[in-house]
Amino acid sequence: MKKLLVVISSIVLAITGTFWLTATGTVHAASNWKLKVVNVNHHLSATYVPDLKTVDNNQQLDTRVIKSYEQLTAAAQKAGATLVAGSGYRSYEHQKEVLARNIQQREAKGMTYAQAKKDALKTVNSPGSSEHQTGLAMDFLTPSEAQAGSDVTQAFAKTKQGKWLAKNSWKYGWILRYPKGKKSSTHISYESWHFRYVGKRAASYIYHHHLTLEQYVAQQK
Repeated sequence: MKKLLVVISSIVLAITGTFWLTATGTVHAASNWKLKVVNVNHHLSATYVPDLKTVDNNQQLDTRVIKSYEQLTAAAQKAGATLVAGSGYRSYEHQKEVLARNIQQREAKGMTYAQAKKDALKTVNSPGSSEHQTGLAMDFLTPSEAQAGSDVTQAFAKTKQGKWLAKNSWKYGWILRYPKGKKSSTHISYESWHFRYVGKRAASYIYHHHLTLEQYVAQQK
């Protein structure tokens, strides 16, 4: 009977990824969806789509983070740092389009395709390796950037919104996902606009210990 339980549980784990087994074979619900690492080494399937809900600016997020997102944006607005959703959930196909557009923009400036792709991948993830597909990440804009229709830039770090997020997002369970000087860990260059939900406990630890999500998850093993 115990062997059967282990076999069945293992099948559940392989299919859903939402359960784990203890040494005794007991099945426990896991809350590690908050800590799901998605990067160049950990990909999502092309068919992965979370349960989504639309927030401001017609952007979408995983329904499980909506409450924290609303608390975060309300607090920012109260502090005079009104935030606008720039880019939330992106499907696998959408990410393909984003990467292709960035490559074309660089080719238009004189780069070869190989050069353009290499340069684009410094800040744009390949399909399946983008956190945006999880529905747990958001690229933020200032109201003026949104009104002007501008894309995200490093100038965001110097805005009231960027400064407020960098200092306070952890209180609501969100982290600056790609900090300065951490590319060897995240595989992505610094992005002052990209924030990711990981839950309050993890966010507090990551913020106060100056870690990346990859480093934090590695410590938990």
